[in-house]
Amino acid sequence: MRPKHFFSNQFELEIVENYSADDGDRRARKQPNWLNRFIDVNLVLMILVIGVPILLYCIVASAK
Repeated sequence: MRPKHFFSNQFELEIVENYSADDGDRRARKQPNWLNRFIDVNLVLMILVIGVPILLYCIVASAK
């Protein structure tokens, strides 16, 4: 999406539709690979190791 000129509020929207109908189905059916699972596990561990203690510290510090 681009404005017609620098100080314009009118935009031109370019829509490109050159994908096949089964392309979305193929992506939905695709099983997660090992890298996606590894990233998910790392995200959960990071939330548990960093996020939960910081949240508990904030709750305890505000209660005093």
